[in-house]
Amino acid sequence: MKTELSNSENSLDEKNVFSFQLRNVLIILSGFAIFLMFLVPQITGLKIAEVSSFYAEDSHCVEVTVLTKIHCFGDFGYAIEIVRSGKSVWNNDFSNPYPPLNFQLYLFFSYIAWKIGYLFSLVLYLISLIAAMTIPFLHALKKEKPAQKILVISTCVFASLPFLIVLDRGNNNVWSLPFIYFFIAARYDKIPKRFDFVFAALAIAFRPQNLILIAIFYSNREFRKIVKTLSLSCLLSILSFIAWDFSNTFSNMKDQISQIIRYSSGIPGIWPPSLSFSRGLKTITEIFNVGASDWVLKNLGYAIGAILIMKLLILKNKYQDSQILILTLPLIFLLPALSWYYYASILLVILATTFLLGTTLEEVGLGSKKRGYLFLTAMVVTMSPICLPIWEGQYNVIQVFVPIIWILTYLAFLIGWQKKIDEK
Repeated sequence: MKTELSNSENSLDEKNVFSFQLRNVLIILSGFAIFLMFLVPQITGLKIAEVSSFYAEDSHCVEVTVLTKIHCFGDFGYAIEIVRSGKSVWNNDFSNPYPPLNFQLYLFFSYIAWKIGYLFSLVLYLISLIAAMTIPFLHALKKEKPAQKILVISTCVFASLPFLIVLDRGNNNVWSLPFIYFFIAARYDKIPKRFDFVFAALAIAFRPQNLILIAIFYSNREFRKIVKTLSLSCLLSILSFIAWDFSNTFSNMKDQISQIIRYSSGIPGIWPPSLSFSRGLKTITEIFNVGASDWVLKNLGYAIGAILIMKLLILKNKYQDSQILILTLPLIFLLPALSWYYYASILLVILATTFLLGTTLEEVGLGSKKRGYLFLTAMVVTMSPICLPIWEGQYNVIQVFVPIIWILTYLAFLIGWQKKIDEK
């Protein structure tokens, strides 16, 4: 496994370090975003959350809004309602692709809501989300001064748009983030390496999309760890299904698979914002008035991701684990046809990893500083909380174009590789 880094751990102040550059840009943009937060509601008449996330009164919001008197935390409320309804978790009128391990935790928060109160349960729930997004940075920056930690966490986490939308929705996809982060930390011996497959398995059990982590094992041809990771994650999922409802274990498995397939079967509209390759391609066709079926657009998106993965993995040990992680993790939200904005919280793991390892722009760009800057740009526009609701229907134009920027970024990597081959 290639674990050598081109710079030392204490070089976070160097201008060539990816995390340093991204942090500085986010500081500047966050200041501008605060100004817009006061201006936009006065111009549009909408709450700032509505022009950056989902509209306030969506189908899952009303009851929790009434009970908390604070805000609509839709995904928290809808999961609590599924549990409280007594219906099958994966075979009902709700759209529910969540794996069983998530619902074991939801059962805990539901119990608190019933016995103590919704508001108390909601506060604990939001604390768990904030902790999940913050823990990777606390570990990555543990050798830094308190002022540096506060600056990074406040600008790169608390002021980032994925963080704000996760809290706005109350979405728990972030529960898997610490496991992904500690997986890569273990790969670089920042914690005991023998636990790497355990962290990968836990991440996959919480979110099946995290199967992308297997790419790192495959790159190093660690087939035993692939088997151990898949076996442990499957065991955790099966035990969670059994614990949830033993008598309906197999039917629940079947229903959950059906929910996953149905959940991302079509390309959503332009709002609420979706981050997928296919949504970006569809926006391009709409701008230029070009007819293309959703089937074609989805498969073009899949092709971009598949070619990237093959090029990264075709040769053993060609790239560092961190490079593979950085370039493949965004595929978690780029490949599915339907990918809501809170899935971009995976970028927090990438950023924390670059702080931990001192990753340079050239390393991110696979030897090209220009590609490193392009990837940094894609992350900045995705994470920045700047809201410019000037697209038709008062949509945030930046969020509308984020998937297109990611398409251009990955095409630059693929074309850059091809040019290198041609030169040889």
